[in-house]
Amino acid sequence: MLLLLVLVAYLPVIRDGGFIWDDDQHVVRNPVLEDARGLVEMWTHPESLPQYYPLTHTVFWLERRLFGLDPRGLHLVNVLLHGLVALAVWRLLESLGIRGAAMAAAFFALHPIEAETVAWITELKNVLSALFALTAFGWLLRWWRRGERRAWGWALLAFAAALLSKSVAATLPAAFAVVVWWLDGRPGGEGVGSKPTGAHPRLRRLGLGLTPFFVIGIGSGLFTAHLEKVHVRAQLGLSFLERLQVAGHAFWFYPWKLIWPHPLVFSYPRWQPDVADPLRWLPILLAVACLAMFLLLRRKLGRGLVAAWLVYLITIFPALGFVDVYPMRYAFTADHFQYMAGVPLLVLCAEGLRRLPGRLSFVPVGLLLVLGLLTWQQCGIYEGPETLWRAVIADNPSSWMARNNLGLLLLERGERDEARRQLEEALALAPGINDARVNLARLEAEEGRPEKAREILEEAARIDPSSSVITYDLGLQDLALNRAEDALRSFDAAIAIAPDYGRAWVGRGHALAALGRVVEAARAYREALRVDPGVPGAWNGLGILSLREGDWETAVSALQRAAASHPEAVDIRRNLGLALRKAGRVAEARKTYRELLSRHPKDGLGWRQLGNLEFEAGRWGEAVAAFDRALAAGERGAALDLKLAWSLLRRGGQDAATWDRLERLTLSLAERTRGRNLQVLELLVRLEAGRGRLGAAAEWASRGRDLAGEIGRREARARFAAWAALLISGKMPQFEE
Repeated sequence: MLLLLVLVAYLPVIRDGGFIWDDDQHVVRNPVLEDARGLVEMWTHPESLPQYYPLTHTVFWLERRLFGLDPRGLHLVNVLLHGLVALAVWRLLESLGIRGAAMAAAFFALHPIEAETVAWITELKNVLSALFALTAFGWLLRWWRRGERRAWGWALLAFAAALLSKSVAATLPAAFAVVVWWLDGRPGGEGVGSKPTGAHPRLRRLGLGLTPFFVIGIGSGLFTAHLEKVHVRAQLGLSFLERLQVAGHAFWFYPWKLIWPHPLVFSYPRWQPDVADPLRWLPILLAVACLAMFLLLRRKLGRGLVAAWLVYLITIFPALGFVDVYPMRYAFTADHFQYMAGVPLLVLCAEGLRRLPGRLSFVPVGLLLVLGLLTWQQCGIYEGPETLWRAVIADNPSSWMARNNLGLLLLERGERDEARRQLEEALALAPGINDARVNLARLEAEEGRPEKAREILEEAARIDPSSSVITYDLGLQDLALNRAEDALRSFDAAIAIAPDYGRAWVGRGHALAALGRVVEAARAYREALRVDPGVPGAWNGLGILSLREGDWETAVSALQRAAASHPEAVDIRRNLGLALRKAGRVAEARKTYRELLSRHPKDGLGWRQLGNLEFEAGRWGEAVAAFDRALAAGERGAALDLKLAWSLLRRGGQDAATWDRLERLTLSLAERTRGRNLQVLELLVRLEAGRGRLGAAAEWASRGRDLAGEIGRREARARFAAWAALLISGKMPQFEE
């Protein structure tokens, strides 16, 4: 029944949930999920993952094999695991003799504060780690009560699995020690299967048994903190006193959200600590006072109340701000931080409700119904990134992060006016933070103002001169301004800041290619692939270099690798089609273009390249259709019009409308080329002859003869002269195809 309730409450996210925020980095575009090599790499190279949780990413790897990139399957796994965690909570509480175990587990299963963990695909790490941690706790309890060494071994193995899923499980041994202290204080609790008897031997046995857990737990936590600092670059820059204020605020925040879960926001307001403000010290002082009071009055209040608050404090400790974690850059609190920490507090709630008079026995059921409905409602914001960011802005208008991310999303979708408004709002809210500034620069660049984009980026660089990303973006704008030397200096500066920054190496390759230093460019692209195998643009750059050098097969090979790594990249698919066409693999090129255009039907350049392919293959009808689609999508140019005109002429079966269109197109070409293009003149000869106007055709043939003689094209001069002579004599020439 509990599992069924979870499935019903989370049905909206199973059915309609999408990818949000860093799902892209962890799941959608994570190169280690692509093949078996990635499975090895994720375990052996910590920095190959956004966070070193290899067991979680192994599950992601398996999910990719089962579901591909269908988010419904991934959401279903998260929901089922949450259901299993709720069942594990229930069974563990029952084994501890807690009479409200089922009620507490049901509150945990259906409370909407847990929706952030369950509905966010990346937070698989939370539910997976919790399941292994609860399993380890159960085995430890069995070891403590029965003295089974095998149970201790299984507990250690499950604990290691929990840490490899998410290192927040490192708090488990301390929480277990508190539970043992509580059990020893219960009537009959001291001797429940524990050997040897006596306080000191039991304490020694507990210490020896938990020491390996503390060692690997602390080691895992320190390693994660190190990676958060140097790999994820989560550096809050807070003093110890400021961290104490953050901890006090967070300590009370989560119990309040358990009691009153409204509003639940994906990104809460981030308040600023102020050590000089005495009011900011009240939360931490109150927390210390309450815990001290519970300890002093433990005989009167019972150890249970103290134990519940201590377990809560221990479990929530990694999220109190003493360790820098990346989300705290945006908010010091987050619903998913307290996923398991809330359980002891829910136990206290269940215990209180259990003692209600019989006439109020409906209250827990009513609460569960309300919690389930709130969870159902909360799932709606996880439909996709736009829904999520708009929901955050509605509840937290001061969230510069939500406005920045929404602006970036709108920018990628082409809604530039609304994107600019959101990005400017984000910048006004956080003028000292460069995220929105960098995205505004991107918007200016996409609107064809690279100078303005560079000006914005220079301001960003003044605020943060150590940012490799900003320095790299400056290089991109230098490339757009055809300042290849300046671009090369910018990319080299970005590499000096972050030698493993793959995009900067790709940019260096682009700059060197623009300078004609092909060998060095190829070396830069290969270095990019060495430091970051999944970096966008490196294989594409190698492919383009090979195209320039006329090495068609090498170009095909490189661009196929690029397309496999970035299946949605339109430019890579176009380049691959071009390489296949140059290599003579026409059928494969046609298939590549068709696949691209089925997903991006408004890609004018793609239609133009397909038209060129059909033109070269002599498939005139298909060429006309492709060129028409290119024109409809906004492609322009004399070369396009010329090939379209030739395709219309050679297609055959022209009706009057086609002849009229061909005439307008050809006369326009003649005007644009000022009558000095032999192909256009030949078109005019054929057009006029085809319409029966031999005199006009003879005049164009004479012009072609004169122009060909002027520019030294003997064969063309002879051909035009022969046509002119026949046409003047009233005869129709035999035009060659």
